Amino acid sequence: MPLSEMQTNQKGRIRTYSVQGLLKQKLYNMGFVPGSEILMVRTAPLMDPIEVMIQNYFVTIRKDEAKIIEVEVI
Repeated sequence: MPLSEMQTNQKGRIRTYSVQGLLKQKLYNMGFVPGSEILMVRTAPLMDPIEVMIQNYFVTIRKDEAKIIEVEVI
């Protein structure tokens, strides 16, 4: 399931993301590493951006970026 479809307070584990180049490096640098656990914290009133907790950090990303991150709900 894409990260963008997770519900508030739902936990998951990053499986993969389908992107190359600078965006892939940006996601990796922000902690979006395959195998990492992730928690959907909240979404903005208009559903963009979203806030997640990953590796004990709160990170806000755009919904377009969240759509390319595949997670497994745990």
